Amino acid sequence: MALILRTCRCSFRFAPVRLIALSLLGLAGALISLPESSAQPPAPAPVVKVEVDTTEVPDLAKWGEEAKVLIEEWYPRMVNLLGSEGYVPPARMGLKFKKTDEGVAYTVRDNITVSSHWVEKHPEDTGMVIHEMVHVIQAYPGRSGPGWVTEGIADYLRYAVYEGRPLSWFPNSADPKGFTKGYNMTAGFFLWLENDRAPGIVANLNAHMRKGTYKESLFEEAAGKPLLDLWQDYLTTRRQMREAARKG
Repeated sequence: MALILRTCRCSFRFAPVRLIALSLLGLAGALISLPESSAQPPAPAPVVKVEVDTTEVPDLAKWGEEAKVLIEEWYPRMVNLLGSEGYVPPARMGLKFKKTDEGVAYTVRDNITVSSHWVEKHPEDTGMVIHEMVHVIQAYPGRSGPGWVTEGIADYLRYAVYEGRPLSWFPNSADPKGFTKGYNMTAGFFLWLENDRAPGIVANLNAHMRKGTYKESLFEEAAGKPLLDLWQDYLTTRRQMREAARKG
C-alpha cells in the first residue's frame, strides 16, 4: 500500500509527524479488526458408488454400465433437489438386473432391481432408472406418508426434471381425488404447483415425508387452498390449455 504524505503548515512543528503516526496506527487497527470471512467452502458434490450386477443376464452388461454412468451424473443433482436438514445421502447403490418376464423395476433401501424383460423390450427407457434412483435418495421411513406422494415426487423428477416434459404431456383425471393415483398423474399436478402456486413444494413435501411429519395441510400452507380445491384449479388450468391448443 502506498502512502502519499503531504506537507502540513501547522503552528506545531512536529504536528505532521504526529498525524502521520496516528494515521498509521488507525490503519493498523482497522486491519486488525477486520472480521474473518464467514463464507464457507462449497460442500463437495455427493458421490455414489454404483455396484452393477448383470450375472443373471450378461447380455445387458453394456446397458448396465450406461445406466451406472447415468446415475453417477444425475445423483448429485437429485440429491441437491431433495436435500433436507440432517440428511446424508447414501454413498453406495446396488443396480441388479434380474432375469424375469415380470414387472419393470423396484427399489429396497439402496438396492435397485430391474426386470431384464423390460430393458430388452424398452432399451430406451433410461427414465426408469432415474425414477428408481430417486427412491434411493428419498429414503423415507415406513409409514412416512401416502404412497402417491412418494411416487409423484419420483415421477416429477423423472419426467419434469430429467426428461423435461411440458405440463401438457402429463395425463389428468376428472376424478376429484385424481392426485392420489400417483406416478405421472401426480407428477403433473406437482409440476403445476411448482410453476404456478407454490414454488418449492416438492422439496418441502420430501422433507416432511423423510421426517415422518407429512400432513395434508402442507398443501394449503404452501399454496393457500386445501388440496381438493387445488386439484380442481389444476384441472381447470388443463382444460383451458386444451381449449387454447384447439383454437390454435
